[in-house]
Amino acid sequence: MNEYEYSVRTKYSAELPLINSNNDTPVWNISDTLVSLFSLYYKQILIQDIVRLLNKGIDPQNIVIFNSEFNPRKASYDAKILLHSESSLSPDTITLIYEFGLPYSMFPSKKFSELNILFRFFDSINKDLDSTLKLKTRKLRTAYRNYSASQDLIDGINYLVTATEELINNLKDKKVQEYLTERLSRKYNYYNHEYHDLIKNLHTFRNKNYSLLKGLISKTELVKEDLYIDYYNPFFSKLYVRWTPLVAYYNPELNSLEFLSNDVFKEYKNPYFFDVKSVVHNSPLSAGIIGSWASILSLAWTMYNETRGKYGSKFSDLIDLSELPAQSKKETKKIIREIEEYNGLTSFIKMSIPSLFIKDELLTVHEELLVICGKALKSMGFSLSTKSKVKIFVCKN
Repeated sequence: MNEYEYSVRTKYSAELPLINSNNDTPVWNISDTLVSLFSLYYKQILIQDIVRLLNKGIDPQNIVIFNSEFNPRKASYDAKILLHSESSLSPDTITLIYEFGLPYSMFPSKKFSELNILFRFFDSINKDLDSTLKLKTRKLRTAYRNYSASQDLIDGINYLVTATEELINNLKDKKVQEYLTERLSRKYNYYNHEYHDLIKNLHTFRNKNYSLLKGLISKTELVKEDLYIDYYNPFFSKLYVRWTPLVAYYNPELNSLEFLSNDVFKEYKNPYFFDVKSVVHNSPLSAGIIGSWASILSLAWTMYNETRGKYGSKFSDLIDLSELPAQSKKETKKIIREIEEYNGLTSFIKMSIPSLFIKDELLTVHEELLVICGKALKSMGFSLSTKSKVKIFVCKN
C-alpha cells in the first residue's frame, strides 16, 4: 500500500509548519503558497500512478492527458461524475470529455490523435461563428457518433462541415456568408491534410513506439525528429506546464476512460486540498498548513530534501507521530523509512521504468516541478520551520 492509498483509508491529517522571514508578507501570499503546494503534490501523485500503470504493462498509447486546467469549483456536475467513475468514450460522454481539453496520449495513438483533430476542428468552427455571429454549433455529439460508427474521422469532420454550411446558408448577409464559407473551406482542407498525414505516419509510430519501449532509440536521437515535437513531447510538456491537468487510462477493450489521482478532488473540501490552520505574526511569521497526511509528508520531504544541510537531522526526526495509534504509528514509520531510503519520487521513477525515454521525460518533469515550486515558495518567503515538527493526527470530521 503506497502512502497516498494509506492516507485515504486511514483519514489522518497532518500539519506542515512553515516560516516566513518577510514580516510584510500579504495574506494572498499564503493563498498562492497553497496553490503551488497543491499543484506539486497533485502532479507527484499523477506521476506515481502513471509509473504504476507502466509497470503493469499498460501501453503508453493508452495513457492520456487532457490539456485544460481542471477546477472543481467551475466544472459541471456531470463532468465531476465522469471524473470519478470509469466511463465509456461514447457520444453520450464526448461533450463532457471535451470540457477537459484536448487529449494527448503518451505515445501517439490513432484513437486520440484523431479525437484531438476532431476537437480542434470543432473549436475552430465555433471561434469563427462566435466572433462573427455570436453563435456556436453544438453538433459535436453527432459528429463523434458518425466517426465512431464508421471508424473514419472524415465522416465526423464532414458532418460538422454540413451542419455549419446549413447554418451559414441561412444568413441574409452575403458578405458574412462568403467570409464564413471561405474560412470553413480553408479549415476543412487544413484538418483533412493533417488527418491524412497522421494516417501516413501510423506505421512509423508503431516502429518508433516499439523501439522506445525496448530502449533501441534514445531521447537524444528522437528529439532531432519533427515527430518528437508534434507527437512524443506534448504529453510530458502538458504535464509540466498545466497546474491541474487530468490524466486517464484508456481501456481499449471496454472503450472506457479511468482518470488517475481523482481522489484529490473529492477527498478534501478545500479546492486546493490544503487549508491554513494558523498564522502567527511574530518575527518570523509562521503558518500551519493542514491537509491529508500523505500530501503533507510528501511536501515536507520535498522541502527537506532541497535544503537538507539546513536541518541537521534525519527526516524522520522532523515528524511527530505521538497522536497516532500504535498500529498506525508502525505503518507510518515504515513509509517514512521508505521515503528516506529511496529518496522519494525520483528514485521511484529511476527504479520502476524500463523505457529510458519515458524515464528521462518523467524525471525531467519532476525535477523541473521541484525547481518551480521551490522558486515559488522562496519568492513568497516560505520555508520549512526548524523549530516545529510535522504533526500527524486523527481527523475530527
